[in-house]
Amino acid sequence: MADEAPRSGRTDLTLSLTLSGEEAFVDTVKALAARIGEFAGCPAGDAATLGQALGQAVHGIAQAAPAGAPVPMVDIAFQSNGRLLSIDMSCEAGEAGDFPLEETLAASGDESAIRTLVDRVEFARAGSRQICRLTRQIRPAR
Repeated sequence: MADEAPRSGRTDLTLSLTLSGEEAFVDTVKALAARIGEFAGCPAGDAATLGQALGQAVHGIAQAAPAGAPVPMVDIAFQSNGRLLSIDMSCEAGEAGDFPLEETLAASGDESAIRTLVDRVEFARAGSRQICRLTRQIRPAR
């Protein structure tokens, strides 16, 4: 059933979830993002790369947490309108001190890997929250 296209014919969706930024959730996040990509209308290969990109970003958060500090909770919001799929991932910088998510991902090589997998990567801050937005244009299979 996981390989089937959505039966409703609709590809608009909005889904939000919060989970720990621990490494243990990376595979779950990758699988969820890939399935959402398929549901939104991405070909299977594009959906898999989308899952890989989000997995890399969550991996970066797990690695960016300061030593001895708890891994931050990560909010992930998926939104698709049938033409574009956006994933907003955000987390608190944490009580143990600030960590610059964009610079941490760049230093680890994760940012460049993510940029090869999606059309657009944006970083922002909102107060103490760090935000990473991944955007992928939906290119229907031919």
